[in-house]
Amino acid sequence: MADLIQGLAAKAAPFDATKRIVRPGGEVRYIRCVGAPIAENGSLKNYVGSALDVTGHELLTQELRRREAFLAEAQRLSQTGSFGWRPDNGELVWSDETYRIFEYCSTLKPTIDSVLQRLHPQDRDLFQQVIDGASANGVDFKHEYRLLLADGRVKHVIAIAHAVQNASGEREFIGAVTDITERKASEDKVRRLVDAGILGIFIGNVEGEIVEPNQAFLRMLQYDRDDLVSGRLRWMDLTPPEWIERDERALTEVLANGVIQPYEKEFLRKDGSRVPVMIGSAMFQSGNEGVVFVLDLSEQKRAEEGRRRSESYLAEAQRLSQTGSWAWSPASDNTHYSEECYRLLGFEPLDSPPPLETVIQRIHPDDQAFCRETVEKGVRDKLDFELDYRILHPDERVRDIHCVCHPVLDRSGDLTELIGTVIDITERKAA
Repeated sequence: MADLIQGLAAKAAPFDATKRIVRPGGEVRYIRCVGAPIAENGSLKNYVGSALDVTGHELLTQELRRREAFLAEAQRLSQTGSFGWRPDNGELVWSDETYRIFEYCSTLKPTIDSVLQRLHPQDRDLFQQVIDGASANGVDFKHEYRLLLADGRVKHVIAIAHAVQNASGEREFIGAVTDITERKASEDKVRRLVDAGILGIFIGNVEGEIVEPNQAFLRMLQYDRDDLVSGRLRWMDLTPPEWIERDERALTEVLANGVIQPYEKEFLRKDGSRVPVMIGSAMFQSGNEGVVFVLDLSEQKRAEEGRRRSESYLAEAQRLSQTGSWAWSPASDNTHYSEECYRLLGFEPLDSPPPLETVIQRIHPDDQAFCRETVEKGVRDKLDFELDYRILHPDERVRDIHCVCHPVLDRSGDLTELIGTVIDITERKAA
């Protein structure tokens, strides 16, 4: 205000300024001052004006700004923009998020042509039909289409609009446009699973009836369609007893939230055998029926079992041969040891992998310098190397170890890690 007054004294000009005043009780009020200069014989005589208490208006304006900020952030997070459209004069208004979805600068005045320029060529005719129909009939519309951007990216969007009549009696559409590209990608993945016959699907209700299964689900459980939709079997009848409680929790979850997080369980086949599955579900808007997606995990479980068996064989072979395997990354000092490697070096397999320096401290003092020098040379030269040293176990036993090391290089020729084996050669040394 001091700057304003100083400026008015230097140059006579009308002014309009809003300031805050603090009353004796501490209350803050917003005052709008509007003034005009009075001049006589070309010189400023005084100012006349008015002071208006605009506290209510100012607080309302601040609240509206705050709500607009909340709305803008909600639109950004949900990737949903809003728009207004008047067919009579072609006026189009976009929110900030709508500009971001169409990837136009916010200084652009949007038009139907602006939208058409962004549309995928294959979707333009249908879009024009929807717009022409809405303009002629003034009916609500919902339309899904694609945007083709300059860099070749394709966005999937859905627009929903409601027709209203404004205060002037003109027709106007108020709507929302949502970027559904990620949802479309997920739907395409599910569709590919369905088309490949991998994903089983059935529609069920809260009473436990199977309303309709697809062929993949029937094939997975070895049932005929009539077996399941006749009402003789409920979907919980296909669940082993130990999984019933988990299914009941899932039913409670889907009734409360509309969806359930996918979880693993088992189904009973017609011959009494079991099939491991991953299931997810979502309720329809009616609230009584829902769709259940079932992914057969048999191959995955067999692969996991095969890996466990291979790991078991390897661990037993290492134990019998007193040979352990290891890996070490010089850059991060991250290490990995097999169970037998832990034992050979005098560590507990359940402990976290010890860093290289901790292992070196286990080496016999007379061998430590040689080991450090050999490892440093191996890292520097990026070549295979071997070394023998003695390990002092916590129980003071001394074991002779033979270590074989191999460098692993990336495409640039840089060393990423050393891998190798340690072999207990104590008995051989004694012999």
